[in-house]
Amino acid sequence: MKIEPEVKVLLDKFKEKDHMLCFRETMNYKSFGIRLNKNLRKIGNSIGIENLTTYFLRHTWATIAASLDIPKETIAAALGHGGNTVTDIYINFDQKKIIDEANRKVMDFLSITKQKYISISEFTSVH
Repeated sequence: MKIEPEVKVLLDKFKEKDHMLCFRETMNYKSFGIRLNKNLRKIGNSIGIENLTTYFLRHTWATIAASLDIPKETIAAALGHGGNTVTDIYINFDQKKIIDEANRKVMDFLSITKQKYISISEFTSVH
């Protein structure tokens, strides 16, 4: 996945702290997820977002992407879902490029939204 400039700034900000980028190579999937969500909650609390988790972020990204008319198949691929149908065998497309383009659209939307001081609460409510 392409790391957008806005994300790189955040990754650099938190990489030296006891936040989400302080992981050991020996961590298993479950302990990685637990630590990631714990540290995302810390980061969320520091910026005024309660219960920031991978589920929250994935749900929010998918909801915004859908509102921007990004195809459901692209959203599914970006979330690691699907891709195992018979039709997929016959379709040769650059999934990485399509997902990178979808990420850029979501990032641009968030940037414009932030600039206009529009609340994104309608996109972040998790049911």
